[in-house]
Amino acid sequence: MQAAFDDQVTLFIADFVISEIREIPNKPTPAKAGVTLKKVEDLVQMLLAKAEFVSEVPPVFIHPIDPDDSDYVNLALAVDAKLIVSRDRHLLNLNNPAKPWSANFRARYPDMRIISAERLLGEIRQG
Repeated sequence: MQAAFDDQVTLFIADFVISEIREIPNKPTPAKAGVTLKKVEDLVQMLLAKAEFVSEVPPVFIHPIDPDDSDYVNLALAVDAKLIVSRDRHLLNLNNPAKPWSANFRARYPDMRIISAERLLGEIRQG
């Protein structure tokens, strides 16, 4: 299989991404795993230095199952990205033909792929 990553992969972030990252230490599992406010803030600062920040993310798409996930699709649409990397099952299932509620998304955005981080790394390694 030919990897889809012949070009550079760019990370885009927006305010809502940073807000979600900053909420991580308040959740039980990350706190038990040693995730601290300092570690999260270090991550945020690294992302701000390395990623491209997008200040305007128009609300174009509404996720049919989990509206909170809409922001990620809208960020990808705002920058004309063709790939979203996520572990979120509702986002991943937008590309799943077995999910009838994903048909509208697949019809509207046939070139948009949503894959897991593990799959992205596998495809990059296959390069």
